[in-house]
Amino acid sequence: RRDSSAHRGFFANCCCGFFRGVRNFMRGFFVMLATSYDSDLPVNAPLTQRRPRLKFSGKRRLTRLPTVPLSTVKRARENHEVTLNDIVMAAVTGAIRRYCVHKGDTQLTEGRPVECKSMLMLALPRECDISNPTIALQNKMLFSSVRLPVQEGTRAGRVKKMAEACSDLKSMAYMMGLKFFTNLASMSPRAFLNKATGESWSKHSFLITNVPSTTGPMTWPKGEGGEQLQGITMVIANVMNQVSVISYNGELYSSLVSDPDVIDEEAEFCKIWLSEFEALADPMKNDTDGVVRP
Repeated sequence: RRDSSAHRGFFANCCCGFFRGVRNFMRGFFVMLATSYDSDLPVNAPLTQRRPRLKFSGKRRLTRLPTVPLSTVKRARENHEVTLNDIVMAAVTGAIRRYCVHKGDTQLTEGRPVECKSMLMLALPRECDISNPTIALQNKMLFSSVRLPVQEGTRAGRVKKMAEACSDLKSMAYMMGLKFFTNLASMSPRAFLNKATGESWSKHSFLITNVPSTTGPMTWPKGEGGEQLQGITMVIANVMNQVSVISYNGELYSSLVSDPDVIDEEAEFCKIWLSEFEALADPMKNDTDGVVRP
């Protein structure tokens, strides 16, 4: 009887794991097709301009966000018991929320449901061949859609929901579904692919990329005459807002590339950006409205 119960339990677990994998695969496959347009917020163009496709205005401004010590990020990670990437995404979400509140958005202060998403650029393992090392420099990436819980009024709540949203990216079945969809879409006619891609990107307010660099200082060029790199800034211009984050030599370097007609108070965004990381690292700060009080 014990053996029979054990076998039934093992079979049930296998079935649950199988169907969970199928579910995650289908979610990964349809994630880009099932997304809707983001709500009107002070960080994006009016919906009438974003539907069906947001036109590139030709205006972009680079804002170098304040450098954040990695020690602060690690304290925040330990404080909330999540990953470093979860903390970065929660800080971005909190900065967006607080900037929107600063600009007078009533949807967030009144607790109304809003839609705010980011596309995430995910790097996949690449081939390496010692006889042809240049292939290791080629990009191999996927783009996924992630909801940013800007409607959540507490930092702990934003961290929790952001960690749950990012958990999909740790599911092999989900990533396989996303990769299968990407490979399938790449075989579509060029006109259809351009239309679908344009509409998909226009449904998101941000594209966020977060990558690591070396933990110690680098010298460029290597050898005599080289100089130590003091910092690194990634600059990527997209049709939507682009936040690029890179860790280097114990610091977190970040940039915001946006339309100056949309995000028109970059100094305020910079102030919010730094204080959001500091607040996440402080277990005593968990404001209910997302605004840091003195």
